[in-house]
Amino acid sequence: MARPSKTSIFINSNITIYPRPLQSGDVWYARFRINKPELAEGKKFLTETLNTLDKQEAIERSQRRYMKICVLEEMDHTIKGKYVRDAITDYMDEYKQRMDARGDATLRKGSYTPTMYRHYRKTIVRYWMEYCPDLELKLVSYETFDAYETWRRTYFQRQVDVGNDLHGNSKKQISDRTIQMEINAMKVCLRWARNNRYYTGSEITFRFHAHKGKRHAFSLEQYMKLVRYMRTNNFYEKGKHGNDSLIRRSREQIRTYILFLANTGLRAGTEVRLLRWRDIEFSEKDGNKYIRVSVPSSGKSRKPRIAIGRNTARRSLERMRERRTDNIGEDDYIFCHRDGTPIKHFREIFDSVIEEAGVKYHLDGDSKIKYTPYCLRHTYITFRLRYTKNLNLIRLARQCGTSVAMIESNYDATLPEEHLDEFL
Repeated sequence: MARPSKTSIFINSNITIYPRPLQSGDVWYARFRINKPELAEGKKFLTETLNTLDKQEAIERSQRRYMKICVLEEMDHTIKGKYVRDAITDYMDEYKQRMDARGDATLRKGSYTPTMYRHYRKTIVRYWMEYCPDLELKLVSYETFDAYETWRRTYFQRQVDVGNDLHGNSKKQISDRTIQMEINAMKVCLRWARNNRYYTGSEITFRFHAHKGKRHAFSLEQYMKLVRYMRTNNFYEKGKHGNDSLIRRSREQIRTYILFLANTGLRAGTEVRLLRWRDIEFSEKDGNKYIRVSVPSSGKSRKPRIAIGRNTARRSLERMRERRTDNIGEDDYIFCHRDGTPIKHFREIFDSVIEEAGVKYHLDGDSKIKYTPYCLRHTYITFRLRYTKNLNLIRLARQCGTSVAMIESNYDATLPEEHLDEFL
């Protein structure tokens, strides 16, 4: 922006206005002296357009604007802040710097992890950077977040209509949970921006309430049918030749994965995929064999904890370790590829196994709902609620890294008749 010229008008020691010639006429600008540069990106002077061709109106607008600047300085609020695009760019840059500085520690620690870095790239960088990049941070409001849902749900069709290329994971219909995660990711970025004085004011209080239904557990009959199937030769004899070493290794691993989750209650995500052999302690007490699992801190609760695994989980790990010829060192990942990298997820092979076993769906009236690996956690909790006498809910919540309230609202699908021993 050009500095004031000979045609400038000095309103007072803090305000100067001057015209800038355009095709439509002389548009007036104002140059304000800033007493608190830290509230204006370190600038001692702030230049803004007054959006008028009339000199007298320019004088009045400049005076009103300076009064607002004085109020903002008095309240210690940002005068000229950064934009959404600045916050996202700087937040991601700092996140990556901290992540890189920590190196391999990010694979086990809860803060500044590659997993969360990828999550932010898929949420705030991919969508929020497109949604409102030129919005000044101090103008981000409750309404900004409220309107995001409609914008996001119509995103796919808009891209198709204008002929834009869509990334591989784009979906025409997205879940409430996806929108909730994208909104929460942006709130994290805004909290960082506010703490770093990119803008001032109150935090955004908007909360997106995703529709939550009851999670589904395998019935006891289904679970036993699945376990029996995984003991058969048919379970292992897959592939063109029926005895492929890679397929057998994969099948042994998914079998262990299923039994491990169903007998520990761990989450089918980073709580399991980042486990190493050193995190497992094979224990025994009063003749009862079990395992102590040091759950990584990168799980949902962000806090490390010890979980107890039943003997079935212990035996499944022992059997897999005995039969495996690779990655059995203390520092190796338990659920991994042959090159040692942790497996991202088991969704495809899990779907195949439960379909082969004939237990692919939970029947809810006339509806069939497909089971997912997360249902193994729900199966563990539901079985404990149904079949453990005098169960202590607080201990169960600690075992699973959740709260009693969460168990009561989302997991307790048991009936009073199943706890007659507690009532009679």
